[in-house]
Formats: sequence, C-alpha cells, structure tokens
Amino acid sequence: MGGTGARPGHRLLCLPTAAAGRARGKAAPHASIRQLFVGGAATVGATSILHFDQYDNLFVQLRGTKRFWIADPTASGAVDPFPVHHPLDTRAQLDSATATATAASAASAASAASAASASSASASASASSSAASSARRRGVLGREVVLRPGELLFVPSHWWHEVTTEGPLAPGELCVSCSFWFLPAALELGAQTPSEAPRLPLSPPLRLELARQLEYLVSDWLDDRARHVPAFFAALVDMLTQLGAGAGAVDAAVARLLADADADANQGGGGGLWAPLHAHRPEDVAARVWGQLAGFALFKLTALLGAHAVLPFVRDLCNPARFRRLRLADA
Repeated sequence: MGGTGARPGHRLLCLPTAAAGRARGKAAPHASIRQLFVGGAATVGATSILHFDQYDNLFVQLRGTKRFWIADPTASGAVDPFPVHHPLDTRAQLDSATATATAASAASAASAASAASASSASASASASSSAASSARRRGVLGREVVLRPGELLFVPSHWWHEVTTEGPLAPGELCVSCSFWFLPAALELGAQTPSEAPRLPLSPPLRLELARQLEYLVSDWLDDRARHVPAFFAALVDMLTQLGAGAGAVDAAVARLLADADADANQGGGGGLWAPLHAHRPEDVAARVWGQLAGFALFKLTALLGAHAVLPFVRDLCNPARFRRLRLADA
C-alpha cells in the first residue's frame, strides 16, 4: 500500500481460510498438526512464557504432570502483548507471576471457568487455587488446571496460557505430552470471501486478532515503517478521548476524516479534531497520508465494533504504553 493508502475494499479483519492454510502447508480444519513434548527430571519447574496460539489445541498428558495457568482473551490488555513486529509476537510482556493490570470482568471469569477444562481434566476451583488467588491480587482473572496422565485440556485459540512441568520425576522418568493443533473454530466467524463479513459482535478472540491486524495495517500503510505504530495508536487514543465515547461523535469524526482527507485542516494545521491526530504524526509521514490512515482505520473499526465500542477497544488493545520498553525494527 505504501504511502498512498489502502483500497476501499481492503478488509481489516482477515482470518486464514482453509484453502489459504493448505497453500501455506498448514492443516485443514479437520486435520491437525501434532507436537510431542518430552522432558526428564531436569525440566521439572520449567515454565513457558505466557502466550497464546492462533490455533485450537487439544493438549493430552501422557506421563508426568503439567500445570496450566489460563486466561481468556479479554485479559489481553492486562498482560501487555508484544507487538506483532516483535520477535516475541503472541507472547505477553508480563508473565503470570508479575502481571499487574485492570481486572477482567466477572463475565470473563465465568467464561474462563466453563471453557478452560475438557473431559477428565483435573481443574482446581478458582476460589481455592493459589494461582487464581494471586491472579486476583494482580487484577488478572485466570484459572489453574493440573493435567495428569490420561487427561486432556482444550485450549481455544487466542487464550493466554503458561505451562509448568511439575515434579518430582525419578531418574530416567519422563514427562510426556502431545498437542493436536487445529485451525480455530473461531474461523467460522471470520470472513471467508471478500463478499462476506464477520458475524457481529466480534468474539474476544477476533477482537484480539483485530488489534493485531490493525498493527499490520498501520505499518503497511506507512511503507512498512513499524516504528510508527505506537505514534498512530497514541493519536487514535487521544483523538477518541477528546471526542468521547458517544457513537454519534465517533460516526461524525469518521465522516469528516473520510471527506476531508485532502482539506487544509487535514494537512497538519488547525485545531479541534485534527490537533490530537497530528500532534503524534512523525516528521517523515505526510499529513495527508496520516489523515487518510486515521479515516480508514476508524471507518473499519466502527464497522466491525460499532461506534460506541471503538474507544474502549483502542484503550484496551491499542494502548501505546506497551510499546515504550521496546524498540521496533521496520517490517
């Protein structure tokens, strides 16, 4: 797209289709990718970084014991995901032992409790689990799940999880697990052809994916300059905060941005709507391109989320603060 902007038909939320997955060598929806995990006594206590996967996962414990800490996608803003252009994309900057952020809603906790465990998985109740108690003190609601031999856990796509190998393991004894990866069930909610639109309201996994693809869009629009994504997110947050959360105000702003892309007010001057937008514009980005990007992004976000939900979405999942400790290379 470069600096000329996206075409009107560009879709911001694009999930992989089954055909696209097969073309990339990935599994079709009814097939799977399998991964075997084997570790000895030296791996006891080893813990994965808190992360999510873009595939559904059936995790089977064959020998030994593993402990999961799992939280649904509404916790994404709380755990500070690494940006999509960072080598640790899909991981959390704050692991489950140090996260300190706004609590997820009680509804999210109920959703986590119902979806986290599968048949014959041994899950401790949130009220009595030390991990869950710690999570409540941190403000992140999660659930601890302990898997023993013969037990299985279904981890939906985009659910945050951290996995620890439990002991003890005798000399020569192994901890063995196997993952079966499937294209996500949430794929059924995504657009399969350019003429189809996602079902609304977007599910939490699709909201997380939408935020990720917004990062890709900004970099693509600005000639692959991923370093400018934080500045654009800061501009969105400030502009929408000034407008307020009212749907009418957001709809009106989108109309003005789309209609006035070439107007003098959108060339970096003027006040009102344009002031917070251009206050964050990098010197090497033309005002016209910056304004077009804002108009297109807000137009798509309004269509996919509803105007009333754009500001909460941007504050939660496009928070520029999560970029501050990082240095992004251009795409």
